[in-house]
Amino acid sequence: MFDLVHTRWTLMHIPERERVLQKLVDCLAPGGTLFVEEPDAISVRTLDRSGFRSLSLRVFEIVQSRGSHPDWSRDLPFKMTSLGLGNVRAEGETPYFRGASELAEFWQISWGRVRDAVAQTGTDITQWDRELAELDDPTRLFVSPMTIAVIATKT
Repeated sequence: MFDLVHTRWTLMHIPERERVLQKLVDCLAPGGTLFVEEPDAISVRTLDRSGFRSLSLRVFEIVQSRGSHPDWSRDLPFKMTSLGLGNVRAEGETPYFRGASELAEFWQISWGRVRDAVAQTGTDITQWDRELAELDDPTRLFVSPMTIAVIATKT
């Protein structure tokens, strides 16, 4: 039994995420805290005004076909309540970031790996390259996926 269990940007990639979430609750000691931080793509879908949005939407489709769920976390506070946890608190953070920043580099590397896998299938990746290159421009502003953080206590 644990007093604290924490995950960050992990469960969305596990197809059995609901079962894993239940296991995390089960391994908490009475009075223990579950702290889960997961991304939600809604901020990119609705707020970004750049090629990063188009690129991200393609990536979301690809990862979703492989079992990830980029929109899963928006229901996380409700799921944790339904699992019998108490004192559920939640908040969302949506980072805006400039091109050529550390966050821009993170997304270039992350989406670049997906791009490389797409390229191996023989698909034309010219648009991918243009959109990834936008992330090098420090005058451009982008919107990252929101992180939904939920903290709850096992009663």
